[in-house]
Amino acid sequence: NYAISYKFGLLTLNPRPLTIRTPSQKWLYDGEEHYLAEFEHIGGELLEGHAFADPSEVNMKPATLTLAGEKENRFGELIILDENLKNVASNYKITQMCGNLIVTPRPICVRTDSATKVFDNTYLEATGATADESSPNPLVEGDVIKLKNSTRIRYVTDGIVYNQPGSAFDGVTITNKKGQDVTSSYQVIGYTYGKLEITKCPITVITPSYTRYFDGSVLSKTRCEVVGAP
Repeated sequence: NYAISYKFGLLTLNPRPLTIRTPSQKWLYDGEEHYLAEFEHIGGELLEGHAFADPSEVNMKPATLTLAGEKENRFGELIILDENLKNVASNYKITQMCGNLIVTPRPICVRTDSATKVFDNTYLEATGATADESSPNPLVEGDVIKLKNSTRIRYVTDGIVYNQPGSAFDGVTITNKKGQDVTSSYQVIGYTYGKLEITKCPITVITPSYTRYFDGSVLSKTRCEVVGAP
């Protein structure tokens, strides 16, 4: 006796809101990857039997930072486990109040290399450098310093010359053991310059011997042999 039609409603299950807070920390550049596998649950309630996985035991993709700079300390994934160790995090809307990871540039004093050689009519230069003994920090193991536009000399008459980079403010390139440029992760606060010197090339001049009978003219020979010249 009835023609029944239906108008269906919707059942909506909204994710349960939670808030966590991640910490901040600062490190001096040391070539290592830094992260903080920790957070604090500060808002909202987990259902009974549910708990956050321990971030020190389960990889929840924390932010990482190696080179000098600053990055938000945000987890890429957050895991909530039920009584059966099933991940039920999709049932929660998790807000992250993020701290910051900060790596500061490493202050160093640079000592440029010294070099010497015997004159050979080619240029002498030394593009290497190290951290000086007076440096507040050593160079990170595996990192290498190279001078930009280093000084070069060619002749003995150039004298003893200080091995200076082209610019005291942008004078070096520093790479790590992977070949990655890490110059911006250092702060060069001073230089000690090595020295370049070209020494005289020892040569031997051999003059010939010659004998003849006296004929009233001058006996002379202008040719000679030079041994040791470059």
